[in-house]
Amino acid sequence: AAWMGSWVFTRSHPVFQSLPVNNATASHYQIGTPGCDGAMVHGPAVEIIAGYGRDHDRNYGAAVYHLRAGKGRLLVCLLPQIHPVVRQRVLQNSIGYLMT
Repeated sequence: AAWMGSWVFTRSHPVFQSLPVNNATASHYQIGTPGCDGAMVHGPAVEIIAGYGRDHDRNYGAAVYHLRAGKGRLLVCLLPQIHPVVRQRVLQNSIGYLMT
């Protein structure tokens, strides 16, 4: 329910290099939470980079996560409506991170 609220929170990670981290995304990311989502993922090959919470649910989803499958790597970003400047920075950081 939209009136209950939802939030995305980040942690220090190369994908968010030079952006505010270790807090809720709030206005400095200019991410609209309507339409935002999180996936319930877990496992030894999964690294959660940004979390998503909503309502009064104690279960948190992953808004951004990285997973390894054999020699392959996948970065999933479920953040909608990111400001174009922030989106460009996250994209550049993500490409750099995946190239390492």
